[in-house]
Order: sequence, then structure tokens, then C-alpha cells
Amino acid sequence: MPGLLFWALVAAIVAITNDFTSHSLLLGGLAGGVYLGCLIRWHGRWLAREQTLAWRWIIGALAALVWFAGVGAVVYIVIGLSVPVVYGLLVAWPLLAALVAAQRPTTDWIQKILTWLRRVSWWLTWRQRMNHAISQTIDWATASPLTTGGVCLWLLSIGFAWLTLLTHPTTTSINSLWQALPIYFLISYAASILLLVWLWSRDLPPWLYPVMSYLTVGVVAATAVLVYRTGYGFDPFIHRATETVIWQRGAITPKTPYYLGQYSTVVMLARLFGASIDIVDRILVPLTATLLLPLTAMATVRSLVQQQTFKWGRHLLALPATWWLAIIPLLLVFLDQTIVTTPQSLANIWAMVVIGLAYVGYHHRSAARWWLLPLASSAAISLIHPLTGLPLTLFVAWLAVMVSQWPLAWRRVGVVAIALLGVISLLASFALAVWLAPQVGTNFTAAFLNISWPRFDWPLTLPKQTFHLWADLAQAARWWPLVASTGLAVAGWQLISHRRAHPAIAWVMVILINAGLVYGFVDFSAVINYEQSAYAIRIAATALLYLWPLMSVGAVAAVTVLRRQRATLQITAAGVLVLLAAVHYYAIFPHDDIHTIGHAYSPGPADVAAVRQIEQLAGGEPYVVLANQAVAAVAMQEFGFRYYPTSAGELFFYPIPTAGPLYQFYLTAINSGPSRALMTDAMNTVGVQRSYLVVNHYWTAAADLIAAAKLTADGWQDIDGQVTIFEYR
Repeated sequence: MPGLLFWALVAAIVAITNDFTSHSLLLGGLAGGVYLGCLIRWHGRWLAREQTLAWRWIIGALAALVWFAGVGAVVYIVIGLSVPVVYGLLVAWPLLAALVAAQRPTTDWIQKILTWLRRVSWWLTWRQRMNHAISQTIDWATASPLTTGGVCLWLLSIGFAWLTLLTHPTTTSINSLWQALPIYFLISYAASILLLVWLWSRDLPPWLYPVMSYLTVGVVAATAVLVYRTGYGFDPFIHRATETVIWQRGAITPKTPYYLGQYSTVVMLARLFGASIDIVDRILVPLTATLLLPLTAMATVRSLVQQQTFKWGRHLLALPATWWLAIIPLLLVFLDQTIVTTPQSLANIWAMVVIGLAYVGYHHRSAARWWLLPLASSAAISLIHPLTGLPLTLFVAWLAVMVSQWPLAWRRVGVVAIALLGVISLLASFALAVWLAPQVGTNFTAAFLNISWPRFDWPLTLPKQTFHLWADLAQAARWWPLVASTGLAVAGWQLISHRRAHPAIAWVMVILINAGLVYGFVDFSAVINYEQSAYAIRIAATALLYLWPLMSVGAVAAVTVLRRQRATLQITAAGVLVLLAAVHYYAIFPHDDIHTIGHAYSPGPADVAAVRQIEQLAGGEPYVVLANQAVAAVAMQEFGFRYYPTSAGELFFYPIPTAGPLYQFYLTAINSGPSRALMTDAMNTVGVQRSYLVVNHYWTAAADLIAAAKLTADGWQDIDGQVTIFEYR
């Protein structure tokens, strides 16, 4: 058994023992880190021996995705993920890898000796290499005091941003991130990007570039985790509740064919690290995005750019700083995918990694065997979220057929067939879902020509001036990051395709057609009206994922050209980049300003106390609650899934905006005023004899609602001066 696999097996045994006995987070973290590190490293070596170190780590990570999200999800569907099954999966991975490694033809003894000597030499000279790197850094610092000062300023600005996040957590219900974070955090973040762009034009020690990239992306990805201590959003509460049930019982019924990739990954990682579902779920997407996206962006651009022949900046394209400029599109349009763990965001993060790998395979005309891992990874992503995974799988297969050695006629037939299948893939998946589960309330409609399309403001539309400088600027420039990134994608397309058509552009059209078909033909009657276009918008948004390597190439080319221009033009371009990055950060989090009314309040301690008090007041009797989605999210976190069978199907005992009639009852109570007749209708709908209305005091009309409810309720209680509970029997 290879050494890495042996240590992975030992780490698995230690992790299982820790999860079964002591539940030490420190020991579980060490064992889980060794387990993943050894297996990812081994798979990277075994599958991509001739690739660069960056690609070996990326390919090893994709192998982990296939095991945790692919194999884990299939095992869950078949037999569930009980504790013995999860332990068996953790042990089986290194054992199966060792079995596969044993099937590879054995190299001759001379080659084995040379490999062993290289490894011994590497370990014996590590101190010498470390000393060389340190001395090189010291020489650079003394020879370039201006650049050294810039690095120190950047460390101060990014360090101050991280410190601000760590020292400003909140459990209060807020509808804007800036009620918890001071505005100087955004100034510090913008300053760090400005210094970053300037430093990338200087000669730095190579190890600084990845460190700077990871810290910059990480400060955005960690924002929601560090600030919103009770929780962020609504969907993550639903998925954490589901994962908790699977972690406790091994399965949850019914077993739906979607989201299973995330559920199996979180449950298996929780067992591996001996951590709670809450911890693993909250950090999964932010940590995955921070570790993988900058590395994938750098490796993809390096592979694409180095094989091209440019007449300008050829010497600059060989610099490490140029490769790491590939993270610029991440700072402009994709950071909203990194802040919270949901199946959609997790699938999108992994899709970006697979798309980068597929670009490299397409441009290098890789052999058929090379495409097996991207196809397997895409299939695993389909088990995380089919809206992202199904088109991605067809896209990877499409590129593989284009560069295959098939006869030309077969290739043409394959390309056309996959494109046509891609156009109808998501519509067909919804049809299959309706056929398998007609009770969910999703239907088809023929009113395609009569639909009302969502309204979008033009990117250059200027808002009414309110003399609130930042709010006016952010509102005016809210679409500019997308416009700028699209321009970078066009530039990258022209450079790497030499003005010829690129398959990614065609696939973007396939995704947009999918979005139009779903919006026109699928009727989400069970979803609240303002959420019914959400699926189509999500599908359309995934089209950008297929352009991100082109955006990165365009960013590298733009900065490379700007380095040879006048200082005034460089300063202007850097200022625009910083502005767009700051606007993107401001836009992806909830905010409440003169142009935007923030309705997305986060859950708080009063919400937790309210749902617990209602449970105590009910005394074990079944009941229904009308409350906003923040309170419903807390109830799901506290009590899990509690459904009542009704003529309209099973209904959750708190309102959920995406399913059931209870949320409409709640909106009627808030907008038209509470009444006993309304609460009686809610009780009759669910079939219970007890109901509660929860009014949060942060609503504008809370005082009027509370006064009206007191006239009809059988009783009420105030919770910490922030929430009032009304009881109806």
C-alpha cells in the first residue's frame, strides 16, 4: 500500500474512534485534515502525474467530490447513511484506492530506487530550501523598500478587515449587514484591493501571491459565517435541519433525487472531523471557495495563456503575478456564490472548477480517458443541484466529443445531439419531477406567449439623486461589475479563440434558452408569487459560470496591457476596479439605504425564545403558527420537520414562502390586519385547534398590528420587547 494511502487509512481509524468516543474537535480536525490531505495528494499524483502541482491538488479535490457527493449520495439512496455506513465509506476510500493502485503495472526496480532517492532528497533539503526562500525574501525586502512598504500597508488593511469581522459578530435581528459592520470595513476592503492591484505590478516573492489571493477572497467568503452568529438566510436552515435528521437517523423520507450530494458530503465530513452539522455546513462553501477558486483561476489562466502566441507582453505572461490576476472576475461577479452553504452555491463553486478543467482539456485537445474525471465530477454536481449539474454534464460531454478522435460525421452528429438535449434538459427534468411527485404543486402551462417577463433596469440607468453619496453610487453602479466582466469575457474570447467561435459562448445561449423555457412553461403554483421566477433567474445566472475562464483571461490581458500605459490611465483603471469590487461586495449582502428597503431580517435570540415559548404554551397539543420566515427558520432549527397531513398535502406547522398556503395567511394578517376569522381559517386548513401569531417589533406597522391582535386573541406574551406572541384557540 502506498504511504499516503496507509496514513489516510490510519487517519480514518483515528477519526472514527474520535467520533465514536471523545468527539474532540482538535483530534478530529487533525485526523480529518491528514485523511483528506493524503487522499487528495495521492489522487492528484495518480491521475495527473504530468500536470503542475496546482492541477494535481485540484484534480485530487475533484476525486474527493466524486467520493463524498457522488458515491455518498448513491449509497444514501440505496441504504442510507447510518453511522456504520459512513464509517465504512471513510475506510473504503483509501482501501479501494490501494486496490486500484495495485493494478497499475509495476515499474522496474531502477525507477523505484530513483523515485525513493528523489523523495529522500526532498526531505533532506527542505531546510535548505526554506532558508533560501527566507533569504530571498529578506533580500527582496531590503532591495525594494517601496514595495515592502506597500506589502505592509496591504497586510494592515486586510488584517484590519479580518479583525473587524472577528470583533463585530451579532445575534440581533438585522436587515442590513452594515448595522453590524462599520462602514470603515468596506473602506479597508477597498484599500486592500487597491494595494493588491498595485503590488501585482511589482516583483514580489512567489509565495506572496497565493497568500494575498486567499486572504482577499476569504475575507468576503467568511463575512456571513463570522457576523451572523444565529444564522444567515432562510434556505440554509432548511438544509441544516435535513442534514441533522440524516446524521441522527441515517435517512429522511421521502428520499428526493436532488440536494443529496450536499447532504452526504456534510454528514460524512461531520463524522470525519467529529464536528457538529452546524459547523460543517456553515463553513463548507466559504472554505471550499476560498481554497479552490483562486487556485483554479490561476491554474486555468496559466494553462490557457502559456499555449497562446501573443505579440505583446510575452515576458509578462510568464510572471506568477500575471497568473494570479485571474481572481479579478471573482471579486467582481462571483463572490455571492461563496458566502453561504446551499446546494446551489456548492454546486456552482464545484462547477467553476470543472469548467476550468474542461477549458484546459478542450484547448489542449486531451484524449478521451482524460475526460472521465470531469464527467464523473459533473455527475456528482448533478446530485448536489441538478439545475447546475445537468447542463454542466452535457457541456463537458459536448467538449469531449468535439476533441475526440471519432470520424468527422460522428462528431457532428454527437455535437448537434448534445446541444439539442442541452436545450431541453432542464425542462425535461422538471417534467420528470412533476411525473414522479405531482403533489409538489409544480405544473406545466401553455401560456408561454402571455407571460410577464421580469423587469430589469438598464445597467447605465442613473437613480434619483438623494445626496447620499455611497447609496447613490452603489445604486447607479450595481450592474457595472457584470458589464465589466462581460467585457473581459469578450476580450478573453477574442484572445484565446483568435476571433473564431468558442463553444462556451454557444453553451451560454443553451442555458438562456433553458431559462426561457422553464419560465414560460413551468408553473410553480405552490410557491409564493414573488418567488415563482426564481428558478428561471437561477438558471440564467449559471450562464456566467461558463464564461469565467474567458473573463480571467481577459483580466490578465487587460492588466498586462495597462502595465505599459501611462500612469494616469493605470490609476484610473485601478480606481474603477476598486469601485466595482466594493459595489459588488455591498450588493451581495442585505442592505437598507435610501434606495433599498431591507426586508431580509436575520433570526435573533428573541425569535429563538419565541418559538420555544410557543412550544411550551402548546403543552404537547398540535398547533400552527403564522410568522415571518426568520422565525420559521428558527423553528425548523429547534424542532426539525413537523408536518400535518391535510387535503392540500403535508404542511409544515410554520409558514414557508416556497410551499403551502400558510405564508399567504401570514401576509394577509400583516397587510390587512389580524383577525379571529383569519386564524380560524389557518387552523381549519391544517386541522388543529390552536394557533399563534408572531409579530416582530422591527416591522414598521408593528404597533398597529399588536393593538389589533390584542382585540381578537385569547392571550398574548411579550418576548424581550422584540417579539409579541398571540394565542388563538
